[in-house]
Amino acid sequence: STAKKPVQKELSNMPPPLPLLEESTKSTADTTDASTSLPSIFVSIASYRDSEICPTLDSLFANAKHPDRVFVGAVLQNDATNIDRDNVRLTQKYANHSNVRCLELAAKHALGPCYARSLAQSLHRGETYFLQIDSHMRFRRNWDDYLIGLWQQTTNQENSAGKVVLTAYPAGYELPNKIPNEERGILLVPWKFDENGMLRQRGRLLKKDSSTEHPIAIRCHLYAAGFNFGPASMIQDVPYDPKLDFLFFGEELSMAVRLYTHGYDLYAPPVSVLYHLWSRAHRPTLQSSPSSVPPEQIEEKKVGSRKIVQEQLLGQSPAGMFGLGDKRSAEDFAKALKVDFHKSIIHDGASESGLSNERFVNTADAASLFAEDSFEKKIATLDTKAQDLIEFFLSGMDLDQKK
Repeated sequence: STAKKPVQKELSNMPPPLPLLEESTKSTADTTDASTSLPSIFVSIASYRDSEICPTLDSLFANAKHPDRVFVGAVLQNDATNIDRDNVRLTQKYANHSNVRCLELAAKHALGPCYARSLAQSLHRGETYFLQIDSHMRFRRNWDDYLIGLWQQTTNQENSAGKVVLTAYPAGYELPNKIPNEERGILLVPWKFDENGMLRQRGRLLKKDSSTEHPIAIRCHLYAAGFNFGPASMIQDVPYDPKLDFLFFGEELSMAVRLYTHGYDLYAPPVSVLYHLWSRAHRPTLQSSPSSVPPEQIEEKKVGSRKIVQEQLLGQSPAGMFGLGDKRSAEDFAKALKVDFHKSIIHDGASESGLSNERFVNTADAASLFAEDSFEKKIATLDTKAQDLIEFFLSGMDLDQKK
């Protein structure tokens, strides 16, 4: 059946539609969905007690050039005592939607994002492309055509045998639909090592490339779990590990090194494609909600999951479905990233990812990416020394609670 486009309100400040690249109109006979002449997209969403899941789907379908080819696999982790807020609107609105598949899980049994994203991947039914997003997003018009076109353009230019993944931290929106008129892209770069020895990453806002009408994607080596797009072969080649329980900081690094060693190359779109709600004030978090897992076991599982990731980064991960690949080494990944994981050192030039510093927007302008009540917003306008000092004093806090 035809996917109807929901009406969205308060979007007068939306950036202009994304350009339609020539490559987005091209398709091959063996990679198209049977119900359409266009390549199809599977959208993976893991939602934890999030009232924004329904508006996210509204925006997803409303702003797609071809909503018929967009198929959603959503894992809804909800609190049965709070069902009205969590997902009743979604189940009523999309219950009979042929393009939406859902799995429901009691929130108290949630084990973190990796388990939920693994479940969401199990809902893939042969679609051509794979898009993973968070449950609180807004989209620019033509996002589907643009991502397919940019992916094909990048694949053709880099001769990468189709192993290209587009990924970035999106700019932020505010509730209910306050979307910034922000079109510039964001590049992921190394930031610092935290108190657990885990590399943290951050997004750097890029200046608009005025040298060409359709700027190309930008090579990077880090992965954003809340926005990544590539061929559906990613699900078979580098599936999410469902055993990385309660892993938050480390999820993205694990996927980055695994994708790299399996021969996948990561690129940042040169423009903003979608927007993310960075504030968590509207929803409960897993860390603040009751769990069926005792607290001491949660901490034990966290430590075990971090150890697995650290072994992957040091090239000590055993082979297997959820381990490293054999196309490139973890050592090659570290060199490309300009990071020493053995000594927890970030080398000079890592924060530019091969670009000149003039390609990036200054810190004060980049502060507009974050929600007003977010931790990042509070420190983004400070100078580097002040930011480092604040991080030092907050180093004993639970980093999940700072946000």
